[in-house]
Amino acid sequence: MIGLWVSGSPAAQDGARNLHSKLKLAISAQQDNWARSPVEGEQDNEGLDSPSSRWPIATYQGILLCVIFSLLSTPIGLELNLGLVLSVSDRQIFSALVATCLRNNIFYYPNMLTRYRNVESLTCMWVGVEEIKRFGLALYKVSRLCGRGSLGEPDEPDSVVLRLSDLQFPMPDDKNLWGASSNPELAQRLLIYSRRDRSDDPSVTNWVSQSGMLLETDENWWN
Repeated sequence: MIGLWVSGSPAAQDGARNLHSKLKLAISAQQDNWARSPVEGEQDNEGLDSPSSRWPIATYQGILLCVIFSLLSTPIGLELNLGLVLSVSDRQIFSALVATCLRNNIFYYPNMLTRYRNVESLTCMWVGVEEIKRFGLALYKVSRLCGRGSLGEPDEPDSVVLRLSDLQFPMPDDKNLWGASSNPELAQRLLIYSRRDRSDDPSVTNWVSQSGMLLETDENWWN
């Protein structure tokens, strides 16, 4: 959908808009499924308590991309607080997504690690945790860009926004780690770039929730 849009072709962009409309309808229709909280001990179709069965991160990413497309494909409108404007339907979807992530506490670092407790592959575990970190930061950036006004007032049921204090995890790891070609090489690089903020104790770490000043001054440091 986004690929069609950025191609610049009028016909492709019309197709992207049509796909976006259908995607929003599907997301809304399936909200009871993706917005529900996982049941303790819940298993997937194969009888395994897999990471994907507890937190469908790929689904969350798709929903966020759908909202981002709405911002890309509509004329830019600014409110008095200089925030971008979301339509009512987009606001409801975005707020439901944020509320789901907060309710399931997916941005709490120990929970990220627990999600992969049955995964033996170091690469799979590390990539999965880093994926959640980057998803959380992207969700925060959209929330911040849209501003409080376009996401409703505090006493409204659809006013859920993501704040820095909700991102209770260490900063994303060094980009050089993505160049590792094998599990052993990744393990070696993780040791080299090991930092004290890997601790599960927020009182002795440099979690994003404690680094608001850094993110407010330069939000592109983690790209």
